[in-house]
Amino acid sequence: MKHLLLAVFLAAGLCNVSTALECHFCTHSKNDEECNKGIIPCGQNKNSCIVSINVENGLLSKGCAHLSDCALASKHMKSKCCDVDLCNAKLKVNNSSMVTQSNLFLLLGAVVALLHEMVPRT
Repeated sequence: MKHLLLAVFLAAGLCNVSTALECHFCTHSKNDEECNKGIIPCGQNKNSCIVSINVENGLLSKGCAHLSDCALASKHMKSKCCDVDLCNAKLKVNNSSMVTQSNLFLLLGAVVALLHEMVPRT
């Protein structure tokens, strides 16, 4: 009986062995194909592959990230993430379609001003 339990625990332990996520890696590259030549294994706390683009100069960076890092954005940096090996090869970050919060507030202000002008005054 002891041998059976030992075998079950060993088998369960072997089933939990997993390999680290692998992502394409580059820093400050203008060329997406060049960016895909480097591959890096991610550490235990990095569970996503990321692509970031600097909006001001168009430079790409790729690598590993924690999922919570993927939600971070600024007016200078846009990012997208995925969670499968080498999934950041063709992951595109489109600057032009991303709307920042400041742009939304400007649009909202313009709509409010327009509606204010359209309301009849008594």
